[in-house]
Amino acid sequence: MHHSCLWYFHLRTGEWAPPASRLYTHLGQGSVALFFMITGFLFFSKLLDGRTRRIDWSKLFIARFLRLTPPPPSSRA
Repeated sequence: MHHSCLWYFHLRTGEWAPPASRLYTHLGQGSVALFFMITGFLFFSKLLDGRTRRIDWSKLFIARFLRLTPPPPSSRA
């Protein structure tokens, strides 16, 4: 919703500006905050698991990298 609102007003006015309604601003900021809270929870649970077994940091970082990057283009024609 936040990005849609930004694009809508940009197309109408030609400038990038925060939306006039604070609701749309809070939807954007709230979504980002929720994303970081969930990510922190998942990462913290891995740290707690590390108390009983060793954490393979290279495997963890590679998995995070692959999850955040787009998949390679399909070779199908």
